Amino acid sequence: MTLRGKAYKKARKITEASHTGRIDFKDYERMITDIVEVMDRNDNNWEWKVAELNAYEVRIYWEYTVDYLEEGRKGHFRLLSIDEGMGAFNPTGEIIEAADEPEYIEWLLKVIENYAHTRY
Repeated sequence: MTLRGKAYKKARKITEASHTGRIDFKDYERMITDIVEVMDRNDNNWEWKVAELNAYEVRIYWEYTVDYLEEGRKGHFRLLSIDEGMGAFNPTGEIIEAADEPEYIEWLLKVIENYAHTRY
């Protein structure tokens, strides 16, 4: 297991241990699903979908396929409810951005989309 994997598991344990002030993604399920559906429609070379959504984690599946790549690229981004906010994590488990209010869920999803488009 990589250090990133251990750090991710530790962050997940911390988030599961504390429920005070945490953002519950189930309260925003429709909004999250709608935004990810729009991300999916924006470019035919990209596939985006909500793979899992529970109170404290959203796993967003992505795949990038074009004819010139022999193998497509794919993985999962995550939104985790952490302490009194939330964080967006890349497929290797590194945090790429954080916010403290539910109003920033849409922004974090756009951060994930832009991150993917600039790196994969």
